[in-house]
Amino acid sequence: MSRYSLILLFFTSLLLVSCASKQEVVPPSQKAFDQEDTYAIFALYAQNKGDYKSASGLYQLLYENSGKKEYLYENIKCLINSKENDKAEKLAKSEILKTPKDDELYRLEISALINQEKYEEAKSESLLLLEFSKTQKDYILTSNVYSKLKDYEMSRRYLESAYNINHDENVLRKLSLVLYLNLNDKKGAIALLETHSRLYGCGDNICSQLASFYSESNNIDGMLNTYLKLYKETGSEDSRIHIIKIYAYKKDYNSLTTFLEKTGTDKEILLKLYINSKSLKKASKTSYELYDDTGDIIYLAQGSIYEYESNEANNKIVKKVIKNLKVVVDELDDPVYLNYLGYLMIDHNVDIKDGMKYVKEALAKSPNSSYYLDSLAWGYYKLSDCKKADKLMKKVVNDLGLEDDELIKHTKAINKCMKN
Repeated sequence: MSRYSLILLFFTSLLLVSCASKQEVVPPSQKAFDQEDTYAIFALYAQNKGDYKSASGLYQLLYENSGKKEYLYENIKCLINSKENDKAEKLAKSEILKTPKDDELYRLEISALINQEKYEEAKSESLLLLEFSKTQKDYILTSNVYSKLKDYEMSRRYLESAYNINHDENVLRKLSLVLYLNLNDKKGAIALLETHSRLYGCGDNICSQLASFYSESNNIDGMLNTYLKLYKETGSEDSRIHIIKIYAYKKDYNSLTTFLEKTGTDKEILLKLYINSKSLKKASKTSYELYDDTGDIIYLAQGSIYEYESNEANNKIVKKVIKNLKVVVDELDDPVYLNYLGYLMIDHNVDIKDGMKYVKEALAKSPNSSYYLDSLAWGYYKLSDCKKADKLMKKVVNDLGLEDDELIKHTKAINKCMKN
């Protein structure tokens, strides 16, 4: 026997000795005997430890010596928890004979009957309980009994009565599941949840269940509207993710863009949407915001390029973009940004020779890039070295052809330079 059990045994023996003469009922707020609080603490301790048998014995003694119903209720709960349902049922029945309208005793008795699968008897007791107690939990308990009997229509009726008391979301969810799963009334279940959401708000419980029903019936628009409603009410992360996924699944990128703009979330996704739709001014602004948020130099590079591409090339913007890209190439040894920076400096006559150095760095990393060769050829052209420019440009045209406007412009200028 453990030390803990010995202590309980010791206190139980003390209780038997010291309280044998106590019979009168006292108010719950008053002590029935001096050590009542101590014994109650030990009973609660045993109950919390899962030693329901010891707790039951202590609660029984406390009840017998104080007459307080709270100890009786806890005793029966401990008997149920220790799977002594037959004993719990008999104790509840005997006490109901003394106090026929004790609703808590009825509930405990019904629970014990359900656990023993005595469903018909549980039903009879539930109906007796409802004659004098019509609380929400009584209707739910009765509904559970009918559900055990597989009488789902009656189960639904009692859940409706429970729901009508205060429109509790948890009760409505149970009711919708009975309709959807047991009575195969899928439209009714969905209509019930939709009505509640319009009248009392959606809430996580209701909207999640509604979205689940729509998902099972492959109603994509129903799911989307439900998650939009839930996000509006709660701003939940889960609903936001579902909305993004559904818009992407529908390929409704305009609506997805509008949603992300309103919520101010998922800037990485928003940036991709702007790039795909060629909204370069918005892409530039979002890239700069991401750079401020994360410090990731890639976003500074992207923001600078999109800003340049989306505006007329005035000196102020050109200087800003070149300054930004110099910061980028100092940190990122990437030929794409080296070439872009060099080409800007060449094309806008900022510093042609310095620009060509950046292009040559890019070519050192990607020597076969025709685009980088084009940039270098343009640099030689700007320096009036037409032969070198022409030699490089012929290689570029041979590789890429003359379909790009920029290449056509460069080829014509270099050819004219050669003639002159």
